[in-house]
Amino acid sequence: KAELNHHLLSGIWFLLAREIKQGKAYLPRHPLHESIHDTPAAKPNDYIEDACLYIDEHLDQQLTSAYMARHVCISQTLFHLKFRRSKQQSFHQYLTGKRLAKASALLMDSDVPVDEVARMVGLQYSQLRRLFQERHGCSPGVFRKRHLHKISLP
Repeated sequence: KAELNHHLLSGIWFLLAREIKQGKAYLPRHPLHESIHDTPAAKPNDYIEDACLYIDEHLDQQLTSAYMARHVCISQTLFHLKFRRSKQQSFHQYLTGKRLAKASALLMDSDVPVDEVARMVGLQYSQLRRLFQERHGCSPGVFRKRHLHKISLP
């Protein structure tokens, strides 16, 4: 019986380790695993602030709400609720806004080709072009030219 229990626990441990390695495991945060320096008042938004810091540092990657929920160790449903409550917008709206802001800054402050700018903010060129058309009424290239023209005027 002890050998059977050992094999069962070993199998469960192996499966859990594989799920964790693949980023598929849901690992709830536990008070014993929290840092002693964490303040209780900051806890409700820590998940979202952690997610936002990660977003800022990884805009060039494919980021999904499912991935971000796993990253901060909460369910996807809870992540959506906490994100909207904290940022007053959806995760997708926030992510798109961050990507457009970084793309705009890169277009204004560098001569990096537009397709490379798109890659640097985690978008395909066609996506960046569509978003710029919606937000600014022009293509990224025209946006850059308009900004350069404004800078060169006395």
